[in-house]
Amino acid sequence: MGTLGLCVFVTVVGLNAGPSFVPGLREAGWPLLLWGAAVTTLPLLAGFLYGHFVQRLHLPILLGALTGAQTTTAALGALTERARSQIPALGTTVPYALGNVLLTMWGSVIVLLRR
Repeated sequence: MGTLGLCVFVTVVGLNAGPSFVPGLREAGWPLLLWGAAVTTLPLLAGFLYGHFVQRLHLPILLGALTGAQTTTAALGALTERARSQIPALGTTVPYALGNVLLTMWGSVIVLLRR
């Protein structure tokens, strides 16, 4: 039921955002899409490289920490299902809490900067 609810939520959000995507892309251009992909991907890559090579974290815990830092509960569910273990959840707790706090704070800061 949790997966069904998540799928319905994503579907509704996608259907509501879809019609304005192409006009928004035409207005803002491809650089906005590419920068969005970079801003999403590069921190994950940097976190993975740092955690793997510098901190030498075990892969399941590292991947759990990365899902927590992105505040992506669905990815944690997929990760624990694939691992057939709850071990990745051990790495999620602190990054998830910190990510939610920073997401809330920086959202307000960005809105204030846009004024």
